[in-house]
Amino acid sequence: MMHGKQVVLAALLVIVFAGYITMTREMNYLSTEGAHSSQVSQPKRNLPVWFAAPTSLFTSANSECSSAKTQHFATVIPNIVPGQASTYVFKDEDSYYADYRKSYFAVTTKKSGWDCFRHYEILSQGAIPFFIDIEKIPSYTMYAFPKRLVQQAMRLPGVPSEGTVRDLLAKGVNGSQINIDMAIFDQAEYCNLRNKLLQYAREKLTTRALGEYVMEQYNLVRGTNGTLPNTLMISTCSIEYQSGFMFAGLKEVLGPKLSWYPCPKRILYTSSRHTPGGYGLGFGYKAILQTSDIYNSYSQREADSALMTIAETRLQAGQIDLVIVTNGENAFCKLEDFDLGPRTQYIGNLANSLGYTYSRRGSSMSLVHRNGLRNMLNDYLTRNKLAVVATVDGSDIHGCHGTFAEELPRVDLHFVRETEGHVTGQIVEAPITKYSE
Repeated sequence: MMHGKQVVLAALLVIVFAGYITMTREMNYLSTEGAHSSQVSQPKRNLPVWFAAPTSLFTSANSECSSAKTQHFATVIPNIVPGQASTYVFKDEDSYYADYRKSYFAVTTKKSGWDCFRHYEILSQGAIPFFIDIEKIPSYTMYAFPKRLVQQAMRLPGVPSEGTVRDLLAKGVNGSQINIDMAIFDQAEYCNLRNKLLQYAREKLTTRALGEYVMEQYNLVRGTNGTLPNTLMISTCSIEYQSGFMFAGLKEVLGPKLSWYPCPKRILYTSSRHTPGGYGLGFGYKAILQTSDIYNSYSQREADSALMTIAETRLQAGQIDLVIVTNGENAFCKLEDFDLGPRTQYIGNLANSLGYTYSRRGSSMSLVHRNGLRNMLNDYLTRNKLAVVATVDGSDIHGCHGTFAEELPRVDLHFVRETEGHVTGQIVEAPITKYSE
């Protein structure tokens, strides 16, 4: 009789081997010679990508608009004036988001890039971003963000101008000291715009919607409709917003079809709910994904190893249909950065600090251990010509940028967060999906 642990592991392996038995996709095994050719093929499509708000964040927003608003502007403000100390005064997530919910507006602006999680947090709580310099955002940056509706709200009678808000912030006031002239403020129109923004954000700006957007682009490349591919996502162990929100969205959409390397973004899972730390104190994204059942039956190390074995089995069987490679932390713009390059010690320290044993010589994925990540991917993609390759540039404007095209035999989709100056050297095109502005 099989015990609980054996049942869990067996069930996971059945998922893999059932797909292997029923696989109908043609396998084209070619020689890997020339996989590292000096000729660089450019990505077939360069598309915008954006941050998102975890789907669970939207559950707190009050459907009633006017009665929920007791404060004109939210307390917290970004660092608009160089050298000015930020007024991040909230130490717990509940009070931080409650402050947004009771506010009509919250000031936000460009920071290290135009796209910031703050914009989405504000919308998710039923407030409206008062976005300094919103008209300067490049067309394809924050492509899905409802810029036009936000601008309409900022221009309502009684709402202070951008110049007035700048002057007040330069004097050191916090957001709660900025006032609307309620004698002329059109509250009915404000609520109309606020409800449109909240509904739009719930439909288009959640992590799930971001995962669905990636799936839509995958299906366009493959000429399929609604297919959910076995996916391998190669990213950092830690959280920076672009790769973190994409990982969360893909996990929501794909479930066990999503595999990872070199480690999962553990802080996203409910098992990390009481773990201290995280970028931005973990507000908004910590513990948003349900921890897999396998971690209830196995130790963390054993469960990680079992899931990595499933990913490797899929690779050996030619069952990975989508490979996603992301940069992260304004670095990791080369495949060698993940396991072979000069940043190995940095990655090892990071992984170990998050509870992983990470070693260049002891990678838990033996295919990588034997060949290196770049060689393994080139071998797999050369033998499996139907597999789609997507790369993600989620860096801030000042970070490293690239497509990974010089290291891979092909890149079908390249997603770019900050398109200012076309930092990747590529022209970004609009996706087929229509987004309201």
